[in-house]
Amino acid sequence: MAGKPPAKSAGQSQAPPPPAEGPATAAAPAAPPEPAIAAVLAAPFDPTEVKFKPQSISGNRALAVPYIDARLVAERLDLAVGLANWQDAYDFRGDGSVICRLSVRLEGEWITKEDVGAPSEQPDEGDRQKGAVSDALKRAAVKYGIGRYLYRMRPQWVDWDPQNRRFVRPPSLAPLEAVPAPAGRARAAPAGAAPAAARSVWDRAGDFEERLVAEGLAQPGELAAYLVASLGEGWPGLEPARVAASCHELEARRRELAPVKPEHVGALKAALDRKGQRWEQVIARFGLHKTARPEALSVLQYKQALEMLGGLPDREGYHAA
Repeated sequence: MAGKPPAKSAGQSQAPPPPAEGPATAAAPAAPPEPAIAAVLAAPFDPTEVKFKPQSISGNRALAVPYIDARLVAERLDLAVGLANWQDAYDFRGDGSVICRLSVRLEGEWITKEDVGAPSEQPDEGDRQKGAVSDALKRAAVKYGIGRYLYRMRPQWVDWDPQNRRFVRPPSLAPLEAVPAPAGRARAAPAGAAPAAARSVWDRAGDFEERLVAEGLAQPGELAAYLVASLGEGWPGLEPARVAASCHELEARRRELAPVKPEHVGALKAALDRKGQRWEQVIARFGLHKTARPEALSVLQYKQALEMLGGLPDREGYHAA
């Protein structure tokens, strides 16, 4: 989305808007040419900076996936475009998730990309919100190429200490060879899988997950963890149609949790007007924060709100335009 980032409403955490350009204001240092920026943004991180987390746990085994800290994202943006040429703004949704709008100035134009971050599982509410902000920033940064190569690395099952809740031995990037991007790539099937059929199912699931990751609907390793939980560790040897059904089931769930689109907001406001209802009643229905806006709803909440309004009579004197 090209152009200067729009001003944000009160209540949102945001960086200051870019300075107005003119003779009285010193111009920000020019960013390098766009191809050079892209190369810096997409460059791999020092392997010692990459961490691992358990995406799924099964007894004394865990599915380890690589990740980076939000600090590394900020440092990479500083290095690629400079301090004055990027900014981030955040919308806090009623379900605890956060939308990050990450803007970068490229060749004089502001480009904005956004994504949604989920809250962490920490007990403190403030820490959970910080986790959501960090997650949202990292997800939005992937759309600029930062850390995207990590999403193409195969997760690995490793030994897990359930009592101390940690990996028995720290995973490393060495066995996680990056999966090449072009179509027709071959992935190594899990140990014990049936030769040809299992590899085919494994490849298809990998392609499916890469699409979900690219659309911001999943993190690397999430689909594999979901298939293990729903179908068992032997899922690569099952019928392709059964595995495909589970893949589409996860996609449908994630799409329902995605933020609403502008056309959804317009339809909801029209329904509220038609029924003579107020936005505060939707807030109460879903237990949202009193400052929440229609844009903070998920697609699922939007559908439920329309269903709730659909059971009400039109307000007296209402006439469709």
